[in-house]
Amino acid sequence: FLINEFAIRILDANVSKIGKKIAKFPQVTHCYERLTSKNWQYNLYAMVHGKTKKDCEKLINKIVKNFKIRDYKFLYSITSNLDYYIINFMK
Repeated sequence: FLINEFAIRILDANVSKIGKKIAKFPQVTHCYERLTSKNWQYNLYAMVHGKTKKDCEKLINKIVKNFKIRDYKFLYSITSNLDYYIINFMK
């Protein structure tokens, strides 16, 4: 599976409510709120999994439409956890 994360900016108190609903999608393994900063206003992250980049984007587009999310970013993983494990622990 391709691992893909996407960041969402939710401007109101619904962040927890929306996050819980997004977390129920079977392709989402992590969904969590983070603090924002002046330079990065995205406060909800979801780890989406799919066989292809297109699969991930299709689900993200469905989520965005269902929850009327206007401000979001696709954040693609550049390495997998397995790659990290092999590089750092299997030397």
